[in-house]
Amino acid sequence: MAVMSLSPGERLGPYEILSPIGAGGMGEVYRAQDTRLRRTVAIKILPHDKLADADRKRRFLQEARAASALMHPNIVVVYDISSDERMDFLVMEYVRGETLKDRIKRGALPVGDVMRFGAQISSALAAAHAAGIVHRDIKPANIMVTPESQTKVLDFGLAKLAEPVDMEGETRTIAAMTEPGIVMGTVAYMSPEQTRGEPLDARSDIFSLGSVLYEAATGKLPFEGPSMLAVMHEIAAKKPGRPSVANRELPVEFDAIIERALAKDKKDRYDSSAEMMEALQALEPRATRTVAAAPAPPSNRKWWVAAGAAAVVIAAGAAYEWWPANGHVPDPQALELYLRGRQDLQEFTEHGFKQSVVDFQNAIKRDPEYAAAYAGLADAYSYQASFELEKPLAESNAARAIEKDPQTAEAYTALGIVALSYNWDYPLAQQRFERSLKIKPQDAFTQHFLGHYYEAVGKWPEALQQMQRALEMDKVSPMYGEDLAYDLLVLGRADDAVRQLRETVGLAPEDPFAHALLAIALEATGKNAESLEQARAATKLAGMFTVAGNLSGVFYRLHRPELAQDLLKQVESAEKAGKYVAPLDIAMVHLALGDKAKGMARMRDAVNERGFNISYNITDPVFDVVREDAEFASLMDEMHLPRASWHDFPRYLQR
Repeated sequence: MAVMSLSPGERLGPYEILSPIGAGGMGEVYRAQDTRLRRTVAIKILPHDKLADADRKRRFLQEARAASALMHPNIVVVYDISSDERMDFLVMEYVRGETLKDRIKRGALPVGDVMRFGAQISSALAAAHAAGIVHRDIKPANIMVTPESQTKVLDFGLAKLAEPVDMEGETRTIAAMTEPGIVMGTVAYMSPEQTRGEPLDARSDIFSLGSVLYEAATGKLPFEGPSMLAVMHEIAAKKPGRPSVANRELPVEFDAIIERALAKDKKDRYDSSAEMMEALQALEPRATRTVAAAPAPPSNRKWWVAAGAAAVVIAAGAAYEWWPANGHVPDPQALELYLRGRQDLQEFTEHGFKQSVVDFQNAIKRDPEYAAAYAGLADAYSYQASFELEKPLAESNAARAIEKDPQTAEAYTALGIVALSYNWDYPLAQQRFERSLKIKPQDAFTQHFLGHYYEAVGKWPEALQQMQRALEMDKVSPMYGEDLAYDLLVLGRADDAVRQLRETVGLAPEDPFAHALLAIALEATGKNAESLEQARAATKLAGMFTVAGNLSGVFYRLHRPELAQDLLKQVESAEKAGKYVAPLDIAMVHLALGDKAKGMARMRDAVNERGFNISYNITDPVFDVVREDAEFASLMDEMHLPRASWHDFPRYLQR
């Protein structure tokens, strides 16, 4: 790695440098901490010589500001464009993973990844082009691939800095080739019109993407030569070989896609990135396995009325706006499966979450173009993480939804959940929830998750208002009733919480969380005998392990430590037998029993695993035993949680 200008610990305004990421012709990149918002960011230092010209800097800032307004799951978010007395810099979303360039170094990608990544990148370009932004530098080095196989396009607007000023046409292009940082890897993906220095439109990016996908599919560049000018000649004059000849696993239809994308005359290319995305999606392998229904436990869901799609909507207590903005009318059975999946999520039980995955998968199988079903599946995978140790497929399914229909509000909600619960990027979560609500203001599910955002940042009155709003929209939802009661409890309104939870338990008697929360609320009002009764009832329900920590606290505080010890034995035995038990739940049981060492060791496991439910449980009284400890505070800092969310809130119970 080149010698970097900044060292760990140095500050750029509110940003503290943590470590270098890399350096290139367009600037140095660092991992940093936003000390105000407590989130990890990436900072790109912009080359001073390229911003010395006032007109060039003005044009760059104009486009960079436009790019910062883009919000798409396959585009790296730009948070800030700033400077200090030393340098100008961009502040961006920090993305874990590797560049597509590094991925290709290991050889051609699997065919399915080529089609899926191509569709994702096309979707990102379609969003940018719709906003009037042309990237100009699409290449593997500017595309990140996350551990979840999600692509993220970097550096929208930065290519403006590589253009010499006061030059025109081919003279301008040749001059650009001599600019510091312009390397063979950049030239190899240029469009013919770009090599000639002509004005560029969206079709130039389509050509570049065609070159990227050719290389990803074959492991070879479509245009090569001993010098930059030789490569430019190849781009202008040579027709590359068919990808399927270099890689026999590729379908011949892929050859046609690449041939059209790499047409020398831009008029012969795809008219839009969205059109190219659709062509790639058509080649994605279809799932062939039959999705089996999960076994249903005994249930007394009074609010469920299963008599066709219309009845499902009525059962929800609020009409879901299922007609997509793109005009696609879902298959009736797919619609019913989708609505059933939403209801299974609302059940807020282990069975409900698992069954919702099945419902949404079956809806997609019935209607692969139904965007909202992919968003529902994203939500289901997020919740499923409470019960199974598997990296949720939430983000990739939300991206699929946006690829199908960019106005799918549910998809932005799903992305907000990922930002809130896994990435701990609370400002980004808020942006995504608000983007969803701009499309669909009456969506109770999103309203309630905006409430969870307010909880995470310690704005408890605002959280309560959001939960009230959600429950008003869907009065028979156990999920919203429980979350409203939780905020009432935190704000010292235990009697109101008890009233709400009695109603919720009546609606969802199989929900262990409702019983556990009611036990805590009853304890807060001094009804200890009834509190114990509710806690013991919760231990008999499926999914009990997800509230084992909360229940252990009730048992210990009410002088029944043997019941808490029994729960510890159960969760440890289950874990030894191979059943997934979230480290958070085991940590809470240990803390309830006063074992700080074991409790904090499992809390570290929970944070390392990026457990889904940590921020939702952090006010539980079992954490009072470590709430003043520096080690615990360090974990909360790692999650970017402000003290108002985990320390400076009203204590509704004393240990």
